[in-house]
Amino acid sequence: KNEAHAKSLHDQFAQRAQAAGVRFVASHVTAYSVDQAIMDEAEKAGCDMIVMVTHGRGPIGEFVFGSHTKSIIARSKLPVLVLH
Repeated sequence: KNEAHAKSLHDQFAQRAQAAGVRFVASHVTAYSVDQAIMDEAEKAGCDMIVMVTHGRGPIGEFVFGSHTKSIIARSKLPVLVLH
């Protein structure tokens, strides 16, 4: 179920990026640290920035899901754009 949802999101983002003339890079990795995996993959791909989307799930969701975004903002060498 999660993989099907991830593929659907990937396809949507890829289409939108292509329509806007923006290079879109996505990777599927298995890692201990989600945050570190995102930063490592962005660096390997030669990305100019990391774009992350938050979903506004409320205080509990912010605590659980927002922690990856917060960690990447604090630790990334690349600029981070956060969309809500």
